[in-house]
Amino acid sequence: MHWRQFTIRFMMAVMLLAATGCNVGDGLWVESSDAAAKSIPDDGACHELDDATALAHDLTELINAKRAELVSLQQDEALASMAESYACQMIEEEFFGHEHPETKASFGDRVAKTDADFEVFGENLAAGLWTASEIVDAWLASETHRGVMLDSDFTHLGIAVRYGGHYGVYCVMVAAGQSGE
Repeated sequence: MHWRQFTIRFMMAVMLLAATGCNVGDGLWVESSDAAAKSIPDDGACHELDDATALAHDLTELINAKRAELVSLQQDEALASMAESYACQMIEEEFFGHEHPETKASFGDRVAKTDADFEVFGENLAAGLWTASEIVDAWLASETHRGVMLDSDFTHLGIAVRYGGHYGVYCVMVAAGQSGE
């Protein structure tokens, strides 16, 4: 996989989304209205609770419903692994964003290390949101997040939901496809 083959599309939101009550760094964090009583160990580790798979499935269904005029995104194991690894890294190393605060490793750096056979990639992050509808609604309220969800070049995705860390729940969506150029 050669770096020149990639057109990387990812969002780095740096605005406040007052309408949705969001604090946006370069990922999306929202104080959830449904901060459900989850029993998450406070041990600094990344956890996959029983509902993580169901929440990832619900996210995929909602995203594909919003893509009604576009091809549905299909699950890809390499993208899901990439998403899971990054969700756990953010929890375990106590940060949230598309770029690691110390190493400065970016989404593009993570893409370069994957064996996923795609040309274009995008990433959405969310933290502190406990339901699929909250996550999708928050992403839709942000032009850059919405752009990743609705990019017509994307055909596949991987979603990981992991628990722990400062925000309690972290969601990473990695979308990919072939360039339509």
